[in-house]
Amino acid sequence: MTGYIGKGLGTTLLFSGGERAGTAATSTELRSSDGGYVQLGYLVNKKTTIGASWGYSRLKNSGAAAPAGDGNTAVRTNVYSFTGGIYHQWTKSLKLVFEGTQEGTTNAGRAKQIDLSGGFMLFF
Repeated sequence: MTGYIGKGLGTTLLFSGGERAGTAATSTELRSSDGGYVQLGYLVNKKTTIGASWGYSRLKNSGAAAPAGDGNTAVRTNVYSFTGGIYHQWTKSLKLVFEGTQEGTTNAGRAKQIDLSGGFMLFF
């Protein structure tokens, strides 16, 4: 389990835009952000593990009044992801992996996305 609290960081790819409030490029009012991640695993037998994880990243509005800020501290964006998987140690160096992930956000215009994947991981 891990988490963070920051100011002026952005959400997805730190410093990716939106970390400053207002429309002026010279705005010094930074938006607050927070996020976290938790991962759980259950060992079914010596070679098979079932796992799940959940994470989120939120960016809040600035409390400062416009034009330098947004004028409230409501959540501006919320990006989240759920993942579940089955992991089987096929050989000492080869792991069979099946995973499913659902991603979503409160941003308008972006629908939830579901990704399914399977394959082998090679360790050496």
